Amino acid sequence: MDGLELCRRIRGLAGRPYTYFVLFTGRGGCEERLEALAAGVDDFLAKPFDTRELAARLEIARRLLSMQEDLERKNAALHELATTDELTGLKNRRSFFEALESHFALAARQRSPLSLVMLDVDQFKTYNDAFGHPAGDDVLRGIADVLRSTTRAHDTVARHGGEEFTVLLPVTGPVVARGMAERLRETIKQRDWPHRPVTASFGVATMTLKTGKALDLVDQADRALYASKRHGRNRVTHHADLGDCPQDGGEPANDSERSQPPLSRMALPSSIAADAPPTCRRLVPSEENPSGLAPTYDDIVEGWSRALELRDCATVAHSHQVTAEMLDLARTLGINEADMVHIRRGSLLHDIGKIGIPDAILHKPGPLSDEEWRIMRRHPEHAVELLAPFDFLQPALDIPYCHHERWDGTGYPRGLKGEQIPLAARAFAAVDIRDALSHDRPYRKAWPEERVRNHITALAGTHLDPDIVAILYPTLGSDGNPSRIIPSRRDSDLGQQPGPEGTCCRESVHARCGRTPGEPGG
Repeated sequence: MDGLELCRRIRGLAGRPYTYFVLFTGRGGCEERLEALAAGVDDFLAKPFDTRELAARLEIARRLLSMQEDLERKNAALHELATTDELTGLKNRRSFFEALESHFALAARQRSPLSLVMLDVDQFKTYNDAFGHPAGDDVLRGIADVLRSTTRAHDTVARHGGEEFTVLLPVTGPVVARGMAERLRETIKQRDWPHRPVTASFGVATMTLKTGKALDLVDQADRALYASKRHGRNRVTHHADLGDCPQDGGEPANDSERSQPPLSRMALPSSIAADAPPTCRRLVPSEENPSGLAPTYDDIVEGWSRALELRDCATVAHSHQVTAEMLDLARTLGINEADMVHIRRGSLLHDIGKIGIPDAILHKPGPLSDEEWRIMRRHPEHAVELLAPFDFLQPALDIPYCHHERWDGTGYPRGLKGEQIPLAARAFAAVDIRDALSHDRPYRKAWPEERVRNHITALAGTHLDPDIVAILYPTLGSDGNPSRIIPSRRDSDLGQQPGPEGTCCRESVHARCGRTPGEPGG
C-alpha cells in the first residue's frame, strides 16, 4: 500500500494512542494535499526536504502530542473522581450501577451466574456517637481495606452509601457468593479495631431466570440484608433463604432462630457435632424429592463422570474407587442414608472442575510452572461454576469445592481452616489421598499399605482432620481395642523430605512440602 492507505488503515484502528503523520511527497498540488488531509495526515514535507525543517516540524508534533497526553490524563483523573468514593477509594454508587447494568446484560446473554453481596456495618451510628465521626471514618476505610484484600480482581467493590457497601461477583453462583460473604464477615469480625469490635450484616442475591432487571438483584440483596439485621446481625442471609425467615421481616419467633443459620439441618455424629459452630456443622441438607427425579439426577451425574473419562481415564477410575471408600467412611461417621446420595454425587464429581483445565496442563508429563499451577488450582472454582446452577447438586458441592482445603489453613481455594472446612470435604480429603497412593499411577507404583498409613498419619493436624485420620487408622489401646487417640506427626522416612517426583498425585496435595509433583518444589 502507499503512505495514504497506511494512514487510513491506522486511523481506522480503535483504542490506540494517537499517531502523528508527516507526509513526505514530491507532489505538492492542492488536490494531493486535500486527499492527504482527508486520509488523516497531520503535516507535509516536500521532497527534497531540509533536515532542519524536519526537526522543527517534529518538535511541533512533540508539543501537540504532549498537550494531548496531558489532556487525556486530566480527563482520566476527572473520570476517576466522578466514579470513586473519596473517603474509601472504592467505586462509588454511580460506578457500581454502571458495572451492574453491564454485567447483568452480559450474564443474561451468556446465561452465566451473577451474584451481589450487600453489607452494612452493625450499629454504626452508636459507634459514631461514642467515638466521633473521625473514628467512624476509620472504620469505613478499614472495611474498604478488607473488601479490597479479600475479593477477586474481577469483582466490583463499591461504597453504596453511608456505612453500606456492595460487592458484585460476575460468573458466581449462590454457593460461592455465600462463601465469599461469610469470609468477609469473619474477616471484619476478627480485625483488630481500635475502640471496640466491629461486625457487619450481609445480604446476598443471585441472578436467576426470573430476575427481570438489574435493579431486582439489588432489591433482593437489600431484603436479605434487612433479614440479617432483624435476626441478630453479624450474619449472612441469601435471598433464597427468606422462605425460612419471617415474612414480615420482624423479630424471630424464638431465641433458637437467632443461633441457627438458614438451611441448618444437620447430619453429624454427636461426638463431633457437639463442639462445631453452627455454620460449620452442616454436612449436607437432606434431599426432598417428591417428584421422584432421583434416577434422572443420577443419570446426569453419571454422564458428567463419563465426560471426565473422555479427558482422563485415570481420573474417572479414581473417582469411582474413592466414591466407594467415601461411602464406607460416611457410614462409619454415622451419616444417615438419606444424605448418602449427596456424598456419592460429590465424590463422583470431585474432579469435575478439571474439565476447565487445558489439556496441555492437565496431561503435562513434567513439572508445572508457577502459572500452570495457578491455573490448575482453579479447578474447584470451575466445579462450583459448573454445578451450582443445579439445585439438586448444591448439597453435594462441599466435596468438589473444598476437598483441597487443609486443616492448618494452607489449602485452596479459600484457605479455610479446621472446622471451617465442611465435614464432607475433610473426610473426603483423607480418603482421596489414601486411594491415590494405594493404586498404580503412570508415574509410580502403588505404595504398600503400611507406607500409606504412616504417611496419612503424619498429615494429621496439618493437612488432615485428626479425628478423621483416627477413624481411618485407629490406634490400639491397652485393652487391645481400637482407640480414638489422635495420632501425632512423626518424622518417618516419608515425612523427613518430599519423595521423588511421582510419589504423590495431582488429585491431592499431601506431601510435607504441601505440593504435588507437578508444582514447583514438589
